[in-house]
This record gives sequence, C-alpha cells and structure tokens, in this order.
Amino acid sequence: MFDIFSSLAEQYYSSTSDVLTSVKKMEESLKRLKKGRGTDKSSGSQGFTDDDKIRQQVMIDIENYGQQITNYGVDPAVLEHYQKLLQLSSEAKSAMTTSN
Repeated sequence: MFDIFSSLAEQYYSSTSDVLTSVKKMEESLKRLKKGRGTDKSSGSQGFTDDDKIRQQVMIDIENYGQQITNYGVDPAVLEHYQKLLQLSSEAKSAMTTSN
C-alpha cells in the first residue's frame, strides 16, 4: 500500500507543481499587461482572484489527499512527495493576494 501512495503522491506533486507554476506565470503576465495598459489596481483590495481560488482549491485537495492516505492506514508524513505537496500548499498560501 505504501508504494501505491508513494507513486500517487509523486504524480500528484508533479501535476500540482505544473498547475501552480502556470497560475503564477499567468498572474505575472496579466499584471504586466494591466500595468502596460495603465489599469493596474494592485494597490486596492480586490478580494479573491481566480488565481487565489485555484490556489485555495489546491490547498484543500492536498489536505484531503492526506486524509485519504490516513484512511488507508498509511502515515502521510513518511511519503516524501506528500511532504513536498505540503510545501507546495504552503507556498500557494503565501502567494495568495488575500490573507486567509
């Protein structure tokens, strides 16, 4: 069972990392575009952006995955890539434009 969850966590990490990298690139691109057009309103509070919603969902999904692993009797703390997923979750939270 450990090997299965280890492999799944590795694949999940790879996919999640790709998604968050794409979100960051898109966010930066949109900021540059808005700044170039003179419509950058980053100084005001804008609430949850679409990027924040994606990050929030990733955080929820990673937490849920850890709970599912535990339900099968595997300690997620021993899965290297699950620990990396938790790090991604932490980074996603730090990158959010609203405090949560």
